[in-house]
Amino acid sequence: MKRPLDFERERDHETDSWARSDPLHAVIRPRLGDTYDVKLPNGEYHDVRLHRDHGAWLGTCDCKGYEYNDGPCAHLCALRRAHWTAEHQPSDPAGLDIHGNHVHIPETTDDPNDQPDATPEARADGGCVVEHVERPADLRTEPRWTGR
Repeated sequence: MKRPLDFERERDHETDSWARSDPLHAVIRPRLGDTYDVKLPNGEYHDVRLHRDHGAWLGTCDCKGYEYNDGPCAHLCALRRAHWTAEHQPSDPAGLDIHGNHVHIPETTDDPNDQPDATPEARADGGCVVEHVERPADLRTEPRWTGR
């Protein structure tokens, strides 16, 4: 479950997570929506999700540091720092992902994984065949539309 993250506290208290999170030496690989793979030096890739909801930073990471600590882990801090760098110092390579694009953390008020349908008419229906019925030109003569 995503929880609110206080990156300012991490920075101001110079925590271990903040110290380890140098985005210039992190490998940041974007995936879908608010999800990234983040690898710190001498570490492994971790599944990191981060976005803003009404100004609050929300995120998760699958690492032990996130699981066992109250604050954000180093992977979340690296992602947040890369986003800040991309916004405020766009020429700095610390703000780039592995593809050379600026790291962008989405601002959302909804679930970022709820992607809009490519075709609004197509909806998941549980696998049932659904007959598409055209609306008749004159509703008064059609019993299915009038209930008669």
